Amino acid sequence: MVTGQDYDFWLRISEIWDLECLPEVLYRYRQHEGMASVQYETEQSEFARSSLQHAVARRYGYFPKIWSRNSRMANMMRRKGRRWLARRYVWWAAGARPLGKVVAARFLLRAMILDPSTPEIWRFLRGVAGRKRSRIGLRNRDSGERNNRREQV
Repeated sequence: MVTGQDYDFWLRISEIWDLECLPEVLYRYRQHEGMASVQYETEQSEFARSSLQHAVARRYGYFPKIWSRNSRMANMMRRKGRRWLARRYVWWAAGARPLGKVVAARFLLRAMILDPSTPEIWRFLRGVAGRKRSRIGLRNRDSGERNNRREQV
């Protein structure tokens, strides 16, 4: 039995259409020991990782196809524009972080090549920089230095 097909399904859908998290609960389900997600937890985790790796490989393959004349991705980019695909690559960069920083960086680089003025690229980079700064404690030091400068003026 293959488990976690719904994850692969949503990964494929996200390559073509916009997805968004909604703030309201749309459905609920009962959790119990007999659930497939409980019984096959290990297999589901392995399938999810495998699905994500296949999605990354598929998405890497889109990039060369955008420059050809007759590919599906080239036609989609002509209809939707370079910025649309750049935003996709930023979103994919965020989703690929569990597979490693290098994978995320490659997606981000593709987004920058397509349209460097895409605001999502720079928001993503600001978020990464903010997380890095908070990990090493720079955020607190910088804010303290700013407060000292204000008091001196």
